[in-house]
Amino acid sequence: MSIGDDDAYADIARARLDTTQVLQFEAPSHALGRKLARAEHWDAADHRLLGEILDALALRGEEAHALVAADEGKLVRLLAARLELPSGRFGETELSLAVRAESVLRTVRGALDPDAMAPLAPLRRLRGVTGAAARALLCAAGVDEPRRPVSSRGAEHVGGMLARAGVDPGWLIEQTTGELSEDVRAAAVRALAWDPGERALVWDALLDESAAVRAAAVQALGEDAASRPMIREALLDPSGEVRAAAVLALADDPDAMPLIVAAIRDAEAPVRAAAVHALAAEPSMRPLVVETSRDKDSAVRVAVVTALASDPSARALLHRALGDIDIAVRAAAFLALRLDPDARPVLLGALRDPNGNVRAPAVEALACDPAVWPLLHGALGDVEHAVRAAAVTALAADLEARGMLRDALQDEHWLVRAAALDALAHDEAARPLVRAALQDSSPAVRAAAVHALSHHAEERPLVRDALGQASYAVRAAAIVALAGDDEARPALRAALHDVNYAVRAAAAHALATDPEARPLLRAAARSELLAVQAAAFQQLGTDPGAKVALRGALGSERWGVRAAAARALAGDPESLPALRALVQDPSAEVREAAVQALADDVGSRPVLRAALRDKFPHVRKAAADALASDPESRPLLRALLRDPDAAVCAAAVHALTAERGAEPFLYDAVRDPNPAVRAAAAQELASDPAARAVLPGMLRDASWSVRAAAVRSLACDPSARVLLTGALADPDDDVRAAAVRALGAADEVRPALRAALADASPPVRRSAALTLGSDPAIRALLSDPVRDVRAAAAEALEGARPPRPGVPIASIPTIAQAAHAVGWLANLPPRAPRASLLEEQLAAFVRSPCDLVLESDPLLAELVLAWLCACLGRISDTSEPERIVLFGELRAVSNSLLDAVEPIVVRIAMPAEDLPVERSLYPVHNLIEAWRVARHLRTTRSIALWLACADVDFDDLVPPPLPEPRAIHCGPTFFGLRLDTIHAAPSELPIDLLASTNAAERFSALPDEARAPVLQALARLARAPALDPWMLVPLLSRIGADLPPALRAALAARLPASPEAAAAHLDAARAALAPEAATSAAPTGRSPRR
Repeated sequence: MSIGDDDAYADIARARLDTTQVLQFEAPSHALGRKLARAEHWDAADHRLLGEILDALALRGEEAHALVAADEGKLVRLLAARLELPSGRFGETELSLAVRAESVLRTVRGALDPDAMAPLAPLRRLRGVTGAAARALLCAAGVDEPRRPVSSRGAEHVGGMLARAGVDPGWLIEQTTGELSEDVRAAAVRALAWDPGERALVWDALLDESAAVRAAAVQALGEDAASRPMIREALLDPSGEVRAAAVLALADDPDAMPLIVAAIRDAEAPVRAAAVHALAAEPSMRPLVVETSRDKDSAVRVAVVTALASDPSARALLHRALGDIDIAVRAAAFLALRLDPDARPVLLGALRDPNGNVRAPAVEALACDPAVWPLLHGALGDVEHAVRAAAVTALAADLEARGMLRDALQDEHWLVRAAALDALAHDEAARPLVRAALQDSSPAVRAAAVHALSHHAEERPLVRDALGQASYAVRAAAIVALAGDDEARPALRAALHDVNYAVRAAAAHALATDPEARPLLRAAARSELLAVQAAAFQQLGTDPGAKVALRGALGSERWGVRAAAARALAGDPESLPALRALVQDPSAEVREAAVQALADDVGSRPVLRAALRDKFPHVRKAAADALASDPESRPLLRALLRDPDAAVCAAAVHALTAERGAEPFLYDAVRDPNPAVRAAAAQELASDPAARAVLPGMLRDASWSVRAAAVRSLACDPSARVLLTGALADPDDDVRAAAVRALGAADEVRPALRAALADASPPVRRSAALTLGSDPAIRALLSDPVRDVRAAAAEALEGARPPRPGVPIASIPTIAQAAHAVGWLANLPPRAPRASLLEEQLAAFVRSPCDLVLESDPLLAELVLAWLCACLGRISDTSEPERIVLFGELRAVSNSLLDAVEPIVVRIAMPAEDLPVERSLYPVHNLIEAWRVARHLRTTRSIALWLACADVDFDDLVPPPLPEPRAIHCGPTFFGLRLDTIHAAPSELPIDLLASTNAAERFSALPDEARAPVLQALARLARAPALDPWMLVPLLSRIGADLPPALRAALAARLPASPEAAAAHLDAARAALAPEAATSAAPTGRSPRR
């Protein structure tokens, strides 16, 4: 048998035979080369052939060294190509291939030249699972070292890769440790944003699990041009907080204006409010902002009032806002109109409003007018503390009120005392009173005193002493006050380790300009990668050599490490004493992990019974699950039937029914007063045919959890289909979702399930998609706003019809030509280095687009459309900006993009939200860049271009309609644009310019947007086979020197070789214009022109 024997070789690979059973290869290096060539050209989408090669090499052990060393890097190049498929896909099959390759590369470690691993090097920069897989392969080959993961994306896979790379638990703990508080991470990100050298770390923060940290990163990167693709992509973040930050960061990005306009219709009010602020500065958008003043959410109306405060034309709107039903809107209108004399009566009247929440903003608004201050003195005695505090702040500059402000330091409410301290910060006479406030009973007042004293250099010792106060609010205030104090920097650095997150966050902010604090801030900006840590520990738990280190990790000071180590050591006899001790750990997460690890140990049951009384429900539930087979624990488990937590009750019911003969207990349990017990009993009765008489009645239970459990239990009862169909109308989301799953996809229920695809509840829509399978109605859910629903739709469609391969856009000649023209070369076929005139024209057009009617120059139009396709599928590798790769496929190669009847769809086989981290491809950014050029294009046809981000067949990709020309659509799956349309073909090169004796002056005076069509027309004529160059000679003699070099060369090549034909043209013109010429032309049927 030889490696060239395909069937036998595949059998060996699949059987995973012992290496001693594998027969010798014939001409191994040549046979491996043939197999690799076959895998390169004929492999299926599941990479079966390459996988078989890898499996067979792994079986060869040390003998594989010579094979891999002799293949001249072909194996690695093929692996790199599979990790960077033209379709963009990287799924479970590619990940499985990478794991199998790890084993081979680890076996042949040392046989490969480090240069042979170069094809994988660019991929390790990717921040997702793809990059982790590439790094794992490089580590396995011995040419790279493990490094800290960027985020918890794909934690199970990434953790396993780190463990297989041979890292010890100590390294793993160090590299997955981070800051648990999102507030501290956000503050550290903002602090590091000032340093360009920390940009990569701030980029990583865009992947943080916390929306607050991602929003902070967006804000921090707002002025950074290199980060623009990432900020644009944040417009699709699932969190409204992040989308709002992105809208504000892009306010000065004119190309993003259509998406900011779209954001004013966002489902979340903070995003709409941010869009109002971003659009208010653009005069043409004022009508849209004014229209938004009718938004149902008061926060958006407040944003409109605030944004239009300085707009004289908005006075009427602001006056109407004075009567808004929402107090916050009226308060914003008070402030916006504080300088408007016409609004003064309303503001003065608001001082007498019975609602203190109205009086307080009125006081604040009137503070700007010293003439009104005497009226505000009375507000210092208002019954509402908020009004008194507002009056204190308003009168800070009123010298006549100083005595009253000092009296406010004795106010019964802390808010008023704190406001008085702020108002008196610069009052020397009040300084003793401010010092005395450091002993106030309220931490907020003491913090305000610290802030007030920080304005005086001689009081710095007192401020530094406040760093040791027990109150975190006072410590945080002292840190903020000492931000510029060089002597305090050591103490500020130490505060980054404070037990309170607010203090750590204040310290991170205060240390933004401290170079020596950079390492501490970097550590504070990184999140705790608990999921990666747990997955890696779980993998290490299977390695006997790692057990000692894992036992040591049980004593770690970090609860996440202790919990991960406990789960990894489940079943390890030597770890039992330590695991039993952890059942008393201070951390509930660690106690839960210890209970789960001890579940199969009979000797630990006394400890587990004690855990049934733990104060945290998830620990009690874990203990109930662990004691299901313990007869002695049944009385304790029965007591849990009255537990206040539903999950604990369900675990108790399940544990009590683990033995035979539990049916009587269950029939009693379905009548239990506790709905959690009834629901668990209904679930346990699913396999009991006798229960069918009981379960239908439970569909009318008052508790949704009981009804949902009954629905799930009736799924196997064909006679219950009518009842289950009725449950589709249940008012509870979980019941409807359970009914969808229980009904299945039988033909008679399909209409009802199709209706469920439009349900308001995402879980119901998701269940309907997975249940209906291949139904075309599922396609609409590819554009669902909820990621889980989109994923379910893609899974259902892919399972019903595996995606057929398309044509990689990088292999399509016109698209490759367009990409070459603008310098995108990475994965494109090689070509002649010299660009053609048409390519230079495209490059110039893309750099500075102007109005172009596609039908006026079909050759350029074809190339522009090809460039748009390339633009939609290109990567933007911020770490290697010169490397451009094109991803995506078209359904088929078209003779002409310009003549396409259907929308042009570029498919990338990966969800849009994964593309930035897995491929450095930013769909929103690519759409904006394509629109920057496309908005200048006009056509007599209906042309739409789409980027579709889903691993489904082209037949299942149905982009939403773009009914209007010049419309764009942004995500979440489809990113598209429609070109502007006209009704007539364009004019040619203007005759007046051709005939003008002062053409040079006129051409030089043309602005760029007017000169571009002339250059386009000349370039088109230079390429026209039927060009009569004498027509252009006079014009070229006048403007030729002002033409671009490539165009000059192209036109010069078309000029006549000698002037002899000039006389013939002159004679022909005279003959054509002679009087007898008109007479002789009459028989043609055309009348001479008068």
